[in-house]
Amino acid sequence: VNIAANISLVITSGVELCADKPRQTERASVTAFLFSVSIINFVKAVSLLRHRSRLRRLVRRLVAVRAAFADPAGTRGRYARHAALLASTWLVTAETNVAFWCLDPLISEAAGGAAAERQLPLPLWLPFNQSRPHSYGRLFALEAAVLMSAVQIAILVDALFVTLIINVTAEIHVLNSNIRSMSKAAASGGGLQSGGTIENTTTSDESTLVANLHRSNVRSSNSAISDISASGRNGKSADDEMYGLLVKNIQHHQLIIICVKELEKAVSTGTFALLSINILNLCSHIFSLVVMLEGENSVSAITKMLVAVPVFMCQSGLYCLTGQAIIDESARLSTSAFSCGWPDADQRFKRSLRLFMTRAAQPLHIRVGTLISLSRATFQELLKGSYQLFNVVYQVHTN
Repeated sequence: VNIAANISLVITSGVELCADKPRQTERASVTAFLFSVSIINFVKAVSLLRHRSRLRRLVRRLVAVRAAFADPAGTRGRYARHAALLASTWLVTAETNVAFWCLDPLISEAAGGAAAERQLPLPLWLPFNQSRPHSYGRLFALEAAVLMSAVQIAILVDALFVTLIINVTAEIHVLNSNIRSMSKAAASGGGLQSGGTIENTTTSDESTLVANLHRSNVRSSNSAISDISASGRNGKSADDEMYGLLVKNIQHHQLIIICVKELEKAVSTGTFALLSINILNLCSHIFSLVVMLEGENSVSAITKMLVAVPVFMCQSGLYCLTGQAIIDESARLSTSAFSCGWPDADQRFKRSLRLFMTRAAQPLHIRVGTLISLSRATFQELLKGSYQLFNVVYQVHTN
């Protein structure tokens, strides 16, 4: 239904934009905006269908990692609350903006009185006369329903992707905490950092790691007690405890790398389209807003354009700033490893720690479209590019 709604919006707004060529700045801008956003939403919906198996696999993997590696500080809970708050805020903001777009014709008609011309929510080309009074109500309801259906899935996809990014960031934060506390955990004899165990293998092969992780979850309830009692009977040294903890943390890091790669593949196409087209949308809306303020336009029309600008900025910022959190947390891994109490460990531990620090020196990041990394710098470049493009368009308009 969502894909069909977006296809219909792309066709009707494209014909309106190319064939009828609206002369009013507001109508032309809204039509171009509707055309571009419908393309983004269509790409998102197709990308979600294409990668639905990968997303399910990623969610299962994150659940398995959460079960295998403990979080004594409750970091995952804090990140989960943060993700829920961020997703809810975005849903409310976007839905409010869509509702305002649907109600704008009614507000304009009420403010303009009897002389005001009846308008529909969307500036679309339709193969019949839209001004007939008996069909206005049905057309209004149909366009509002199509708009809500087309935008709904895109908003939910944004919330889903951002939630997954935040959950991956939480795992990196947990790994940082566990690495820093290795010496304390070994000294207290709390060698087990998880409810289960993972077999001692440092291979980076995805299938081996995941298979070991699933086998560990099956026997997690018994292995925790048996490993602790065996450690006491066999007189396991502090060096062995620290090395065992390091191996577990390296396995945790390898699984996080796999999750980041899977997430990158899932979000790449839709996010790249969104960030690329949002530059044009932001520029178009700012330009239209400036032109409308110079002329005589309704307050509701100006408000509609004004409200859309921060929505674009928030949408791009959601992806870029949460992606920056992954970079920041993974960049701390080397510092956490240096603070783990390594001077008192044996040479075996130090050699493995050096290898881990070498790999951790390359911060994890999510690259979309093979060109753009989700980061704070990318968000700044998007805003800068939109402003520069606006200056060019406005100079051409004034001259």
